[in-house]
Amino acid sequence: MISAITNYIGRHWRGELPLGISYWINSFLGNLIVIAAMLAINFSIKGTLKPTYMFMAITANYSIFLLTITWQITGTWRSAVNHKEKTGRKVWATIAQVMLLVSLFNVAKTITTGTKQIIEVGKVALGVDELSKYQVKLIGSSDLQINGHITFQMIDEINNYLRYNPNIVVIRLNSIGGRIAPAMHLANKILEKNLTTFTDLGCLSACTVIFSAGKKRVAEVGAKFGFHQSSFVGASRSEMRTEEQKQIDFLFSRGISRAFLNKAYSTSSKKMWFPNFRELMNAKFLTHVRVGEKFIRIKKYCRNEDCNKISSAPQWLQKTAAEANLSLPKKLDRITRLDRVTAGPGKQLTYNYTITRDVIIKFDIAKRKKVKLVCKSNKLDIFVKNNITLRWKYLNRARKKLNEIVIVPSKCNKLMPSPK
Repeated sequence: MISAITNYIGRHWRGELPLGISYWINSFLGNLIVIAAMLAINFSIKGTLKPTYMFMAITANYSIFLLTITWQITGTWRSAVNHKEKTGRKVWATIAQVMLLVSLFNVAKTITTGTKQIIEVGKVALGVDELSKYQVKLIGSSDLQINGHITFQMIDEINNYLRYNPNIVVIRLNSIGGRIAPAMHLANKILEKNLTTFTDLGCLSACTVIFSAGKKRVAEVGAKFGFHQSSFVGASRSEMRTEEQKQIDFLFSRGISRAFLNKAYSTSSKKMWFPNFRELMNAKFLTHVRVGEKFIRIKKYCRNEDCNKISSAPQWLQKTAAEANLSLPKKLDRITRLDRVTAGPGKQLTYNYTITRDVIIKFDIAKRKKVKLVCKSNKLDIFVKNNITLRWKYLNRARKKLNEIVIVPSKCNKLMPSPK
């Protein structure tokens, strides 16, 4: 049996088989061999988190493809040459050769893609790809911090931390994303252990899958979340969509709205969608916001803060306002109450006051004091250095606007009186 198969393979390679068999039958058989081999190899590494095995599998797949296609084309070309010599009929043989030449363009494209993928997976296996930098460390006894990329190499390290530190209850994530397979693994591990997820800076791309697994999903004021489609070198959109559906199904199982997921995964992999806190709240993606040391439910936070308005403000400015509001409203003197501090839109900070009595206030004098405070003293230096527009808004007891003082630090030279 083996001898017959070997003989058949050799006869095709030498062009000794009839052209019809070489062109039609062996093309079909060759394709079956490639498909069967790839399915067997892919099944053998299904679910693996070892990039070395992935490298071996993808190399084997493309090697089988290259060997088979070389056998098919070479044998069929030789058969076409022999067909011309033996029969003197050239039309059918020439058409077959033209079709073989056309197929070479697709072969070249496949080989180019395969080479890129083999190189990329090789880098992943060695931990030298562009998404390979990460840091995992224990903070106290209850928090595990994950910084940098989501990589295959971090899995064993995190598993060991969780195994030998049973008091861990929070996974801190500050990541721009990375590989989706380890992200899905870590998400399931968090779900299994019923842990809380938290970010104080941001969680993008694959990181959001891990974040979604938390029983509580907590963010520092102003932290960014970014969503987009998955991508991999040489993979088509349809191929990536199959893997994305697993992510979408997982996030949906965590209670996240279908409309939100549709928007998240319709954003090109070359772009990033950054929803604001209100969008994250409405989608049930974010459950709590940390202000100072307090965890506040996202619904309560967005009732008190204009989550659409503040989203364009720098994170540190949003934190400044939110932390100040923890102790507000507060009476400053017998007629003035500071109600709220508001960040945004953009680089603006507004102090909202209520004048609690019907009195006459000389706002021109108040403005001169504010100009001096901003432009001359160093008490508000952080706002001056960052060119934050400062507003003081005054309302009366009936909530009607009395006055508003606005100072832009970049215009301090014009606002300060010239020295005599």
